[in-house]
Amino acid sequence: MAKTSKTIPKASKVAAPPLSFPQIPLPLIAAMGIICCIYTLRVMDPVQIPKFLGYSIFVFGLFIWLFIKGKRQDLAELFSQNAMLWACAAYLGISGIVGIYGASMLGDALLEWGKWALGALGMWGIVVFYRKKTEFRDLVCQTTTAFTLIACVFVLSDISKLIIANNLTHSSSYSINSLFGHKNILSEVLFLMLPFNLYAAFYGKKIARFFAVIAAILSLIFMIALLSRSIWITLALSTTITGILYVFKEFLGKKQASTQLKKIGLFAGMSFVIVVISLGLYTGLSKGDAIQKQFSSITNIQHAANQDRLKKWQQTWQLFEEQPFTGIGIGDWKVEILKFVTKNSEIEAGKLFFQRPHNDYLWVLSETGIFSFIAYLSIFGTAIFMVFRLLQKTENIATRNWLYLLLNGIIGYLIFSFFAFPRERIEEIFFLHLIFAAVLQEYDLLFSAENSPKSNPIPAGIAIFIALVCVYVGYERFQGETELRKFEINNKAGKYPEALENALTAYRPLFEMDPISTPIRFFSGTLYLQMQNFPLAKEHLEAAHALSPHHVQVMNNLAGLYFMTKDYKKAKTIYENVLVYAPKYEDALLSLAAISFNEKNQEKAFYYVCQIDTSSQNAKYKDYLKNIVQQEKMAILAQITELELATQVAQIFDKKVWYIGLVTRAEQAKNSVLKQSVLEAVAEMLRLKGITREEGTTLTQKYGT
Repeated sequence: MAKTSKTIPKASKVAAPPLSFPQIPLPLIAAMGIICCIYTLRVMDPVQIPKFLGYSIFVFGLFIWLFIKGKRQDLAELFSQNAMLWACAAYLGISGIVGIYGASMLGDALLEWGKWALGALGMWGIVVFYRKKTEFRDLVCQTTTAFTLIACVFVLSDISKLIIANNLTHSSSYSINSLFGHKNILSEVLFLMLPFNLYAAFYGKKIARFFAVIAAILSLIFMIALLSRSIWITLALSTTITGILYVFKEFLGKKQASTQLKKIGLFAGMSFVIVVISLGLYTGLSKGDAIQKQFSSITNIQHAANQDRLKKWQQTWQLFEEQPFTGIGIGDWKVEILKFVTKNSEIEAGKLFFQRPHNDYLWVLSETGIFSFIAYLSIFGTAIFMVFRLLQKTENIATRNWLYLLLNGIIGYLIFSFFAFPRERIEEIFFLHLIFAAVLQEYDLLFSAENSPKSNPIPAGIAIFIALVCVYVGYERFQGETELRKFEINNKAGKYPEALENALTAYRPLFEMDPISTPIRFFSGTLYLQMQNFPLAKEHLEAAHALSPHHVQVMNNLAGLYFMTKDYKKAKTIYENVLVYAPKYEDALLSLAAISFNEKNQEKAFYYVCQIDTSSQNAKYKDYLKNIVQQEKMAILAQITELELATQVAQIFDKKVWYIGLVTRAEQAKNSVLKQSVLEAVAEMLRLKGITREEGTTLTQKYGT
């Protein structure tokens, strides 16, 4: 048998697969790093302007990179094909035209407008950067999880310090402001990051899932522990609304519904247990009854905080009614709201100022008018429509759950916008637009048109220009706040020449008012007034008054200037105007008492000095009270001829509580102090049976009561 030979093939060379490294999402890390971690005590508000400036630089750099890398066509294509970007452009266009044009302060208007503009540009740029990349979902969830854990570490540190010091109370919880400047903002940011953490907890890879579960649990615990009423309400309502939609669309009439419902029930049960344990731990570790008070403040409409908020909503609606189509101007709410009197001792004393109406819808409506408000709502309406359209077209369970989580975030933002003011902070605007970006990216993957438009550099150019304007606004305001911070330090230390130089340097066309609603010119004008440089004091204080005509401290110091320069007529007019907005403002009352006393209007001087809080420790008040009351007493007794009546009237002026109340009753009855004194003295004499009714009637008729 012939031997057959076998041909043995040579070993084929197979190229080894390239090493696979996890993709580092640099744009997402950079954006969230700026939004979450930038902080400096060099400025008045340690977080707001630094984050605004940092994020505007990021957005500017992102669009420059996209432009250089030839992404102009993607930018133009994405913009032309997505209604959400058109809705954002419509809102920014309308609010920019009517809101910035009508604003009294260009810098404040550009700052507030620029926050939303940066949010929209960041969303647009990030989606283009990751366009058509299916790993975007995992990257954004993993990055968010990392920064959630960073935020939670800081919160845990702050809470631990309070627990160790046995000082965990509702009031002390306001010191838990790590990274975001305020515990309520921190709670709202944690809520907006929750959809990303929950998705990673269910669908992430092993390590990512582990950290996401920790981040989600900690987020829920701290949202409870930070005692933010708006977030408590949001968690309850958004979960209920989204849950009903989820059950209705996913399970009713579908197979395997019971299995899925069991999973949902397990998740809901775990969340409920976490909430109950959090409330229990907080109650056990804290002092007082903070949890009970918090529930009471939510359910009791008569609660002082609720009444204050309702009052501000009513007043904001009045501002809207003044200019319903154009609004009062972006950034002008905090100026115009001062003309409404609020019965609050701190407000009337000029120590407390409202910055926002605690309702974003009324804020937008009052500052930019009805058309801008409709455009603003259309952004959310478009986003929700896109989510539902995606749900109709996709069958993938993970994607559907992802969309429901994003929907929950959008609904939650709409809910807490009704009780808070997330539009004020770039952090919350960023995370809202990150949710929008996730929706936009999914929509673009499924619905992008095949026929792409030609490359158009105009959209990219506009974006770069807007980002550059925001960089300039942020830089100018950062410099201004830096100088204002130095002013504050030097002024407290009594270094007035240095403080004056700081105040003069702080003022600039894009920074006319400090973060607490006080014009910068007020500070320099007040220092000039202290130095008795009256011409410059007048120039600066009148400029401050023109900018904020209802600011009681500005009016008071301007009136003080007129008083010191012996322009008593102007001083009196402005002091009286102060009392229109702040009826208990002590400086104005003392000054008017002095002016009236010098004008020989004894009764008016007596009236003003009796309006001052009796607990005042002001040396002038005690001095004025002693002299003016004595003078009024002598003036009234000089008009009374009956000895017994005069004796009884004298007793009124010997009792502080009596004569101060007498002034109020005289005003209510529209009586003079003499008539009211006689009336009350006669009533007391009748009570003591010192005179008959006929004698009493004779006395009151004689003195015209």
